[in-house]
Amino acid sequence: IDLSVGTVMTLSAVMTGVFITFWGLPIPVGIVAGLATGMLAGTVNGLFISRMNIPPFIATLGMMMIARGLSLIISGVKPIYFNDTPAFRQLTMGSLIADVPNAVMILFLAALIAAFILGKTILGRYTVAMGSNEEATRLSGVNVANWKTGVYALGGFFSGLAGVVIASRLNSAQPALGIGYELEAIAAVVIGGT
Repeated sequence: IDLSVGTVMTLSAVMTGVFITFWGLPIPVGIVAGLATGMLAGTVNGLFISRMNIPPFIATLGMMMIARGLSLIISGVKPIYFNDTPAFRQLTMGSLIADVPNAVMILFLAALIAAFILGKTILGRYTVAMGSNEEATRLSGVNVANWKTGVYALGGFFSGLAGVVIASRLNSAQPALGIGYELEAIAAVVIGGT
């Protein structure tokens, strides 16, 4: 379980804004910064959970508070607007395929990547095995701590992707945007049958 997905998304959006707007770096650098921020937060979650044996609920709740605080501090409690970079808004609002927004294409691409990782890679196999029976997976010789950290890092990466996409769609990075998104994520997982 990861309760920090909403605020990590927000922190990633804010960091994208800082790199592009405040520091004037190219858009691809800002996008990579947003993705890296999410992945770093996920890795920290994974390390706390797998190496320090902190329950996931507590560790990710702590990351939720840390990410929320960092978002507010870094942005100065003000939205970061991308008015000087109209190309950033076209990342999601433009369309490569007739009348299909790029944001929809990013969604499908992310879903395909996640399905491929879960169904066709070692990380996916070990993720399913750990989800079924973590102790049996450990006894089978799998380094559960490393793979669990990888799973949280991947989750953080996708939270970072969501942050970049929402910043592009809103044309701003709102420092209080992700509050409550963790409940929507949990609801979607439960309704989806996971």
